[in-house]
Amino acid sequence: LPLSPPLLVPPSSRLSPHFCTSQADYETAVNQAKKYIQAGDIFQANLSLRFEAATAASGWSIYLALQRINPSPFASYWHTPWGEVMSCSPERLVLLQNGEAETRPIAGTRARGITPEQDIQLAQDLLSNSKERAEHIMLVDLERNDLGRVCEWGTVRVDELLTIERYSHVMHLVSNVKGRLRCDALRQDAERLRTAIDLIRALFPGGTITGCPKVRCMEIIEELEPVRRSLFYGSCGYLDWRGNLDLNILIRTLLLAPVEEVQEKKGNSELRTVWGQVGAGIVADSDPEREWYESLHKAQAQLIALNMLNYE
Repeated sequence: LPLSPPLLVPPSSRLSPHFCTSQADYETAVNQAKKYIQAGDIFQANLSLRFEAATAASGWSIYLALQRINPSPFASYWHTPWGEVMSCSPERLVLLQNGEAETRPIAGTRARGITPEQDIQLAQDLLSNSKERAEHIMLVDLERNDLGRVCEWGTVRVDELLTIERYSHVMHLVSNVKGRLRCDALRQDAERLRTAIDLIRALFPGGTITGCPKVRCMEIIEELEPVRRSLFYGSCGYLDWRGNLDLNILIRTLLLAPVEEVQEKKGNSELRTVWGQVGAGIVADSDPEREWYESLHKAQAQLIALNMLNYE
């Protein structure tokens, strides 16, 4: 099924989102990434683009609107020196409990169908698409390799493969990879924190938002993306004193500028800038236009939430 342009906001909307990368520039970057793939530098890369809008809404109200429109298992709201973060992330980077580690990569996206029948058809198209399956399996293998660096030999396994997860505006292919941390790494008390940190070092940043191989992909992302990612595609979660942790990947996330910064630059304006970041996985046979539209679909729930608040 063709991936059509999404209606990001209604024609009468008070919200005027601006994408910092034009469609032409994004498609040029996709083609350049494909050249790196054809040259053998990488197998897959995630290319993202920044968008921004102005809103008078508070960060907490934006977070609540996101959760109403697009409830997500790894959502979060928090303050940083750079502003308020509102995330409706569906993706776990890594979970560690009692020595058992797992990661849950998401790769492969379709827009939700208008009717139940179309939704089923889109899910079947996603599951049967050879390009999407190959990209997903490649990233599952990357995560298996990353876990294998800190887990016992023979314990790394895929216990869920190519599952469909549905959200308000998109559906994804999801898998789950588990492993048991090496016995020599299972220490007591404060030393167990080193185990959790070693696990973070092995997996961060996530392969689904960088690519494969990870380090070379990050170099190419630095070259091709005009705006540095900042906290977008990082992680939020907890690390406790028992050495357990749970971290998400900050996709479907918004950053709202601090009030102080707005007052300093614009006087007493009630409007604050809000930023987001969306992207798509690029492989050898990627269609640049389709990857652009996939990225826009991923921004849809966030922009609808902002538009809704601009009418309140």
